[in-house]
Amino acid sequence: MDSSSSEYQEKPKRPKRKSTNIDDNRISDEQIAHFNHIFCNLNPEKMWTFKSGRIIEKIIYEYARTLKYEFCLHSFIISNIDKKAKSLFRNEEWKEIFFSNCKKMPKIDKLVIELLKKYSGTL
Repeated sequence: MDSSSSEYQEKPKRPKRKSTNIDDNRISDEQIAHFNHIFCNLNPEKMWTFKSGRIIEKIIYEYARTLKYEFCLHSFIISNIDKKAKSLFRNEEWKEIFFSNCKKMPKIDKLVIELLKKYSGTL
């Protein structure tokens, strides 16, 4: 694809973290700007709209942009054990997130299972 094409957009680089110390997890202005950029470039037609009409990405964005510390919601990741994330959604919406469009677990070939058992000390 020609880089002069209007469809071409260079993917922004994620800001690097300076420390892994939990006390240093304050989110920087650069990281917030990156989060804002990512949200603004999401295709609204591909956002997940609940049956209620509310949009997951917008709910997450509105909340996560107010956080002072780096959190999984800044990557639009929802943990099913996160009580704060759960509080952002109605009960029906929370169920819709975790119980709609669930994929079946693929069957693992017996040979693969045997290899895993052979090379794992725990199986």
